[in-house]
Amino acid sequence: MVACPATWRCAVIDPVLDYDAPSGTVATREADRILEHIKREALQVEWVLDTHPHADHLSAAAYLGQRTGSRIAIGARVVHVQRLWADIYGLDGLACDGSQWDHLFEDGEPFRVGSLEGTATIRLIGAVLLEQNDEWQTQHRYMQTEPMAELMAQPTDTALAQITTVAA
Repeated sequence: MVACPATWRCAVIDPVLDYDAPSGTVATREADRILEHIKREALQVEWVLDTHPHADHLSAAAYLGQRTGSRIAIGARVVHVQRLWADIYGLDGLACDGSQWDHLFEDGEPFRVGSLEGTATIRLIGAVLLEQNDEWQTQHRYMQTEPMAELMAQPTDTALAQITTVAA
């Protein structure tokens, strides 16, 4: 979460739902903890941001957006991943136009959280490489073996630069 100390407006970044694989159930415990924090700190959610399509967990962006009245957003290149996943998983009914989000950021697009100003930096992890690869198993291994936890533990600019290098 990023909060503006002058306006108490915030952006929630990459919230997740609780998924229990053995039972196939989904819960909102972590998202509800975020809502409790927002209420306790008297914050007003301006954005709920997905930084990338999530293959390893379920996003709580829609859940939080509905409960806070905020906009949910992601990078505009998500449509490429949607098309890829629709093909791989046979999701014929999936809208591959990004319409699941309220806003699709373009690279370099300015935005605000309260009085904080930011610029969207869009990096699509491996999508171009994956679209050009004919073998799904190779694609799947590529997505699963990247050291994402290590990259995400670094400052954002460093992680994005390294992810971009990996995907190129």
